[in-house]
Amino acid sequence: MPVLEQYEAVKREHPDAIVLFRLGDFYETFGDDAERAAPLLGITLTSRELGKGQRYPMAGVPYHAYESYVGKLLRAGLKVALCDQVEAAGEARGLVRREVVRVLTPGTVVEDAYLEGGGTNYAVAVCLRSHYHGIAALDCSTGELALLRVEPTEDALRDELTRLRPAELVASEGDRPRLLALVGTTPVSWADPLDFDARAAVERLQTLLGVETLAAFGCDEWPEALAAAQALLRHAERSHLRLEPGLLRLHAEHPRAYMHLDPPTRKSLGLAAERASSGDDLIGMMVREATTTMGARELRRWLDQPLRNRAWIASPREPGKGSPPHATCTACSRRWSRCRACGGRPPNGRSWPARCPRHPKRSSTISLGGRWSTMFRRR
Repeated sequence: MPVLEQYEAVKREHPDAIVLFRLGDFYETFGDDAERAAPLLGITLTSRELGKGQRYPMAGVPYHAYESYVGKLLRAGLKVALCDQVEAAGEARGLVRREVVRVLTPGTVVEDAYLEGGGTNYAVAVCLRSHYHGIAALDCSTGELALLRVEPTEDALRDELTRLRPAELVASEGDRPRLLALVGTTPVSWADPLDFDARAAVERLQTLLGVETLAAFGCDEWPEALAAAQALLRHAERSHLRLEPGLLRLHAEHPRAYMHLDPPTRKSLGLAAERASSGDDLIGMMVREATTTMGARELRRWLDQPLRNRAWIASPREPGKGSPPHATCTACSRRWSRCRACGGRPPNGRSWPARCPRHPKRSSTISLGGRWSTMFRRR
């Protein structure tokens, strides 16, 4: 049957995803996909004869209400491929052409219907190396890309994953034996080891950020984290997300600049992912005090990463900006984020020697300024 052949061709391209195949006013699932999806979605599993005497399990949802059903599949940790009609039925010659228009994974969604307000939705890539483990965390809904590296120990990696609370992990197929014990119930996309390419990451990030060097971001000498970033960007592209220049916000996170909170401490403070928020813990306070979703996310970040340097905590910050403080290059008046590596006061108390991304070959003086923003409602 032509329709079944069309479906099987799509399924071969996305064997690890639940394929929602558009047929008229419904998105249908077939075979094993139908048997897996029906109990999760609370819909009836039926069967239909497709071909000579062969009956295939089927389960469908209305196309105008598919988002609520897709949300259930994503919360179950599944990947969903939307195969839609890309031409009108009246204009088609023979079978209507269908293509996968979106691949939805728990960590690459940008639609409000699948996101929880007040929290981040990180897709996190992990690159295991002998000297350091590299980590890249991308929130596709905001364009934030955080890079960090940790000591090559299982405890250090577990602590960072506990803090980031990834909606999805991206890891090399070669690291599967070492990571299986750490991932728990977090959905994992196992990628080709060739996707973890630090050199390709540098070229790609320079293009997306419009800079000639990554030195100003403090991560140019972190090949492990850059390799993880490349795998993460490749994963986003496979999900049919367009990464346009100017939409990405890159920053490096230096663990020594923050207070370390182990998993038991996070759990007792209400910062653990498995604990529901209430009015008596820090998460409940965040929900009550934040007036905007952006403010709630920033407060959550401050709670997750308490600063260690008193001078940095007391330093003035710009309206509408969180940590780290932003600065202005005196050579071109371009605003950019200073590096977090030091975490202390600028040498002369008012300026920060650094290199502007537009002037990588000479030093520029970076002037700090601004005040705290009124991001939260005051009682």
